[in-house]
Amino acid sequence: MPIHHIVLFKLKPELSQEDRDSFLTICQEGLAKVPYGTNDAMGPPMNDAFARGYEYGLYRCLKDVEELQAYRTCPEHMELINGVVKERVAEMCSFQIQA
Repeated sequence: MPIHHIVLFKLKPELSQEDRDSFLTICQEGLAKVPYGTNDAMGPPMNDAFARGYEYGLYRCLKDVEELQAYRTCPEHMELINGVVKERVAEMCSFQIQA
């Protein structure tokens, strides 16, 4: 059964505009190297009034729980988490929906 993986990001307020502007591109390039999941998308919210301060959202569909577990620990994903996400993200909200 597919797993819909959703992550919301609030960036650190002290980031330079250059770091803010490059966050999305770095994440998209890094996610393209992750060998798990399909139908991914990442971008800013469509309506800031409902975003509650979250500046970016990530969606990725994984085929099952086993693929989600492999995704979470794969080196390409961990490089993003321990790199740009750790450096630039103040707060994250992550959840998975199995449908």
